[in-house]
Amino acid sequence: MFKLLNPEKKIAMFCSPKSACSTITSWWFKTLGIYDDAKNYHSWIHNYRNKVYNLKLRKINHSKYYKIIAFRNPYTRAVSSYIHASKSKKLYKQLPKEQNMTFDEFLDWLEQKKGFFSHKNLYSNQHWAPQLHGYDIKGFDLQIRIENLEEGINFLNEKFNLKTPFEQYHSKHYTKRITTEEKVHAVPFLKLQEKFNNKLPEASNFYTNETYNKVKEIYDEDIDVLGYDIIY
Repeated sequence: MFKLLNPEKKIAMFCSPKSACSTITSWWFKTLGIYDDAKNYHSWIHNYRNKVYNLKLRKINHSKYYKIIAFRNPYTRAVSSYIHASKSKKLYKQLPKEQNMTFDEFLDWLEQKKGFFSHKNLYSNQHWAPQLHGYDIKGFDLQIRIENLEEGINFLNEKFNLKTPFEQYHSKHYTKRITTEEKVHAVPFLKLQEKFNNKLPEASNFYTNETYNKVKEIYDEDIDVLGYDIIY
């Protein structure tokens, strides 16, 4: 999870990768008037966040800020993490089969990593680490489910007079979805892409009783607190 600060309004936003973090970061930078600077710096907005914006936050004490946390359904996020890990060279180099893992195998790998007591454990990469790890949900003034992100941003606009309308941001990692009744949890990623012409099925198509229970176990600290489920 990373934070975004607005020193003028005394507000702090916390969000995790694979939880609409690009849309949230884009909107946040627009509220600060630095969105164009970020896009001119690099087309990938998180490059600016990591290399420029974060440096400016180091000495800011945000302990008394109004704190917001944005989070996503752990079941849909697990599928998004699998897709992202399989498409990103930086990430799939960490996978045992690189781009050729199934969702089943990806979950088995995460289950093994959860038991590691080393820098290679489940929490070592934010793209698949639990969203609430190291955080107490009670420490936030506002909780936003990204499934209702526009409503949450409208509330913040009104409360803090931010005057920055919600706008969906499709990052380079955005994947178009296709409607099908086929279960695809056991299909290797490259075959999935080939089968559906680089589009992928909805998250529910990756779920069976077995994969459901695996995700419930891996992300129990998120699911127990956030109360999400998925129909499959």
